[in-house]
Amino acid sequence: MLEEADEDGHSIKAPSRRGMASRMSARGEERRRREFERLTAREREKLIAVHEAGHAVAHFYHQSLFQRMSLGDEGGLVNVGPAAFVANALFDALQGDPDAIAAQRCRNDYKVAAAVDTLVAGSIAEFRWMKWRPYLISPGDESLIDRVLRHVHGERFATIAPGAKRAGAARIRALFRRREVWHAVLDLADQLVIARELEGVDVFSFLRGRRVPGTGLRDFMKFARAAMSGEGDRPAHASGAR
Repeated sequence: MLEEADEDGHSIKAPSRRGMASRMSARGEERRRREFERLTAREREKLIAVHEAGHAVAHFYHQSLFQRMSLGDEGGLVNVGPAAFVANALFDALQGDPDAIAAQRCRNDYKVAAAVDTLVAGSIAEFRWMKWRPYLISPGDESLIDRVLRHVHGERFATIAPGAKRAGAARIRALFRRREVWHAVLDLADQLVIARELEGVDVFSFLRGRRVPGTGLRDFMKFARAAMSGEGDRPAHASGAR
């Protein structure tokens, strides 16, 4: 689970996650519930730690430093701090050099894509570790994604949101398919289980030593340029899959 803050620094805390995402068939939900209940207390704790480690590794990929991550009796938390996004309507109203405005919009689009990636990454890590399909986003994290996308896209939220979530999930799945990245997720989860709380700077140092790529911006811009030239048929970050 992630905790963010709005532009004024007020805390936005997602509800405590006590299970899986809800949008699945009744049979699939019941099967996952039984599998979850068969886990020992230690395995459940590891599952939560893997979820939080997924968030943290996505933050490192995008070089978006968070404050700290923690694991407690009520679950896990990655404390992000303030995050700000510009609504698309602002760009539509701007006057000036079209190329400069397009560049500003692209930078904002990257910030939004990075936020979606870091929010979906916990659930992707969790489902990958449990070998669950399909990948679904935990309700708490999805509520934060919806808040970001609704702010940025306004009336177009309902049209934009499903594709934005699918794209984020595809990017993170590609990232986690890299052997060194997935091993780093699991090793960081083990560190969190032991330490119970880790500072963001220490996590970044650990992941840097594990050769986790911090190329989110470069990969996004590469994909954006390809998309503008008509070559962007594959999801961003896919080039990193193995």
